[in-house]
Parts: sequence; structure tokens; C-alpha cells
Amino acid sequence: MCAEECPGKGGKKALEMVDVNEELENEVLADYMFKDLEPKTTYYPTNTIKGSQFLKPYFEVSGACPGCGEAPYYKLVSQLFGRDMLVANATGCSMIYCSSAPSTPFVKDKNGEGVAWANSLFEDNAEFGFGEVLNLWLNSLTFYRNLKTVLVWLVNWPVKASMKYPACLNMKMGLALPAYSVL
Repeated sequence: MCAEECPGKGGKKALEMVDVNEELENEVLADYMFKDLEPKTTYYPTNTIKGSQFLKPYFEVSGACPGCGEAPYYKLVSQLFGRDMLVANATGCSMIYCSSAPSTPFVKDKNGEGVAWANSLFEDNAEFGFGEVLNLWLNSLTFYRNLKTVLVWLVNWPVKASMKYPACLNMKMGLALPAYSVL
């Protein structure tokens, strides 16, 4: 549908469907460029506009229409925020070029970390993204509450003479968090 409907200039279409086998010869070079070359971050301060362009992009070959205005912004934002980026995408063009199976323009770094991307089919990406942020916040809060509970329990453990073996310490399984929390 996109190749049929997307307009172009001078009588040429913006998208041209080609057989994937015609493009596979470029895969080795692309893998080298995107996976093996290190970002050149020593030439300019990375907190400047020019220097930010030398940071690793977590958004690479998108397959967006030639001249698309969205894709360069995705690349720039992925360079600025990288693996800390959380995308709540709206249904539309960016959904197509960000989730075209079997490939995606989002990549991971050498540690296996990258952009977290999700799409809502109902054009409610603001609410969807807000829900993602609330979920992250709530999970962090729950983690810190449980951590505080365990630390309080461990500090008070020696004075609990009635306990022969602490219930939340299992030497074989590691540390299991108790079911209650303290704030």
C-alpha cells in the first residue's frame, strides 16, 4: 500500500519495491558500518549540535520514504538518549518503517541494550506512553520499597531471637523479598 500511495516528485514514486535479493549484497558493508565502527566522539564536544552527530545512533536504516522528515529526528533523538529512550509510537508512517517484519531500524549496542519501542494501534500514544512511564515509576518504587524492607529486616535480624532461621534468607536461592513493605 505504501509504495502505491506515497507521492514522489517528477513523476517518480517516492518508494520503489525491489526484490530483497538485489539488496543483500550491501548487507556486509552495512553490518560493518553499523556494528563494527566505533562512534567518533573525540572530535567535538558531544553536548553540542555538531558533536551530537558523532554519537552512536540506535536508529539506523529505516526504510522510510526518501525525504521523510520524521526519520532524521528519530535518529537524532536516539543519538541523544540512546539506550535510555522509551518510544510510545502512534499508528502511521513511523509505525510502518519502525516495525516492518523481519527487520527494525532500532539496534542494540555491544551490551545488548537499546531503545524500548512499542506501538498503540488506537492513536492514543500520549496516554499509552504515559502508562509506560507510570509502569516504570511504579516498578522502581516497588523495588526500592522492597529493598528498604530487606535492609530494615537485615539490620534488625540479630535482635530477633525468636527466629532460628530467617524466612527471607535462603542460601541456595539467594535473597527472596518478603511480602510486606516498609516506607
